[in-house]
Amino acid sequence: MLTPIAPPLDIDLNTVDTSLPLIASGEIVDFQLFKIELKETNKKDGLMLNIQHKSVSPTKSVKGETLNPGVFVFNNIMLNPIGKSTWEMVQRSIAELTQAAGLSTTLNDFINSGWKQLQGMNVKAKVSYIPEGPDKGGVIRKAKNEIAIYLKQGQ
Repeated sequence: MLTPIAPPLDIDLNTVDTSLPLIASGEIVDFQLFKIELKETNKKDGLMLNIQHKSVSPTKSVKGETLNPGVFVFNNIMLNPIGKSTWEMVQRSIAELTQAAGLSTTLNDFINSGWKQLQGMNVKAKVSYIPEGPDKGGVIRKAKNEIAIYLKQGQ
């Protein structure tokens, strides 16, 4: 039986890079819709899809390095208007996602449970990079990636 090789136990943890691999802004990336969950908004005034995208092809990092497949990017898609949003805005964001995945459905069917069909599908999306700093509410956030736009199949 093989004994697993342990990492060096005397490593100085202050020297370990704790940053996540982040994709360069503007990169167009092939993703698998890895995990999709229906969630209530924090204010409990709406429903949204929380989508975990997993890259399936190499891409460039914000540091200019090549990132292997397996980088996660998260996105939320609202299923009803809240705040200043309208049904037209909700419809547009859902249509952008379904067209990128090649899923043919109606808005009603998608909202009721059709979104579950997206699980495991592949999409192409343009990624944006959000640097570390305060958000709109003044809370300091870590640097992250977001989906800027989903691209229709064939683009």
